[in-house]
Amino acid sequence: MKRRNLFCLLSSTLLFFSCENNKPPTQTTYYFDLKSYFEKQAEELSRNNFKLKKSVSKDNETEEKLFEHPDWKEELKPFSECDINKPSWKNSFNIDSTEDSGTLCISYQAKDSSLKIKNINFCFERDSLTFIRIEKHTDNMYYDNYIVMNYFPLKAYSIKSKQKINFTKETSINIDGLLLH
Repeated sequence: MKRRNLFCLLSSTLLFFSCENNKPPTQTTYYFDLKSYFEKQAEELSRNNFKLKKSVSKDNETEEKLFEHPDWKEELKPFSECDINKPSWKNSFNIDSTEDSGTLCISYQAKDSSLKIKNINFCFERDSLTFIRIEKHTDNMYYDNYIVMNYFPLKAYSIKSKQKINFTKETSINIDGLLLH
């Protein structure tokens, strides 16, 4: 009996110490880290009490609303979900850049047409990010969905979507958000 208790005690101690030093693996980023960027934007918008004037249009019917305390993580979620730093996508995008009059624009373009995220463009002025544009397209035998998302840091965003489901008419949805300080 003593031997069994000693074995349990030693096993528990070994298990405790072996787990204590395990750190979660850090994710390698191959491209601009959208997920972290939008988490930081959400924190800054919340910390500085930004309001949101949001308008949603569906097939030319528009509704507008002012949000005093928006859930910024939820508002920016469509952007952060477009993170392309998946290990399986390591070499899936061509990277190109242009510079003109102090503005540097970097473009990621999907090499594989089966990827939903087709293009991501970033523009910087004096090392400060000024614009992000994301294009997504899903096309299969049931539906066709094209989305363009634009983000102007701490100023505004827009999400424009065109959806066509088989045997229905095309639907357009536009979301515009104005970030108010």
